Amino acid sequence: MTTLHNKTEYTLHYRNRKQALNAGLKLTKIHKLKFQQSAWLKPYIDLNTKLRTAATTTFEKDLYKLANNAIVGKTMENIYKHRIVKLVSKWEGRYGAKNLISSPRFHNRKIFDENLMAIELNKTNLTFNKPLYIGMSILDISKVCMYDFHYKFILPTVGIENLKLMYGDTDSFVYEVTCDDVYRDVMIPNLSKFDTSDYVGDNPYNLPQVNKKVLGLMKDDANGRIMTHFVGLRSKMYTFKLQYTDEEQKALWQKYHG
Repeated sequence: MTTLHNKTEYTLHYRNRKQALNAGLKLTKIHKLKFQQSAWLKPYIDLNTKLRTAATTTFEKDLYKLANNAIVGKTMENIYKHRIVKLVSKWEGRYGAKNLISSPRFHNRKIFDENLMAIELNKTNLTFNKPLYIGMSILDISKVCMYDFHYKFILPTVGIENLKLMYGDTDSFVYEVTCDDVYRDVMIPNLSKFDTSDYVGDNPYNLPQVNKKVLGLMKDDANGRIMTHFVGLRSKMYTFKLQYTDEEQKALWQKYHG
């Protein structure tokens, strides 16, 4: 959790522990230390990344992206939220709605019409068959990459006085940057840290299109459009406004090059 409160009996990847200690964390007690690792998933990830890079349609790009991203969700699936759903078309009887609603396993119901109802029941038996350590490792290593980018690159490059972190998620940051030219001063000298493949080829920032779909690199989701307003309420609940629409931006860039 991203708080400065003390953490006790906190399970984490060894790379997170190493990073935190280097940043000044005080470790007071180790409860258990156990680790085995191998890059057994690498061929699958590399294949999907290669196929996504070569994809020519939005469907293909989204398909291969989902094939990789789904691993986190499926390996960390909360089986306590699994339900049994019954579709019933009668009220009375052993398998009728009345009997199911009165069951101690009853969780919720959805009425479609007078002849059809869906009833959710809690499971009585749960099988713990999800490899939680996979999703946990992915999320922890993601934190290592994100914290390294923030503390070791963007802060010293831009300067703490010119940078405000507005929002952060598993794989994204929203910054307010007040330096003269973030494209000229930050991105161009450090292209190895960015995927700029979605910028237009003749953009006014003179950014080359490089590092397409390279894993671990940061990407400007606005592709050069300036964010003028941002409202962040909580995790995955935010909105923003860009300075220009896609059409206005293209017109401005054409005028710039003309």
